Amino acid sequence: TSRKNRRVDDVEDPDNSLGAGLHKLTPGVPATKFVLPPAFSHGQLFDGDTKMTISPADEAILADIGPEAIRGEIANHSMAVFKLLE
Repeated sequence: TSRKNRRVDDVEDPDNSLGAGLHKLTPGVPATKFVLPPAFSHGQLFDGDTKMTISPADEAILADIGPEAIRGEIANHSMAVFKLLE
């Protein structure tokens, strides 16, 4: 299977092990192993050449809140993305 055409259950095991993957996660229960969804596991996204940025308005907002609030926002938005990818 090409990287582009992988399904969520293919991410952890290229041989398509149906016993693993994101569909086995339970909200509120820590996972022993978490596999990034295909949107995030694409190697070139984290190769150091891809630059990520935010808008100047968001930058100003983040500058005004503390690190705990930023971590909370990241956690909330990450959960929303993961729910969309389910």
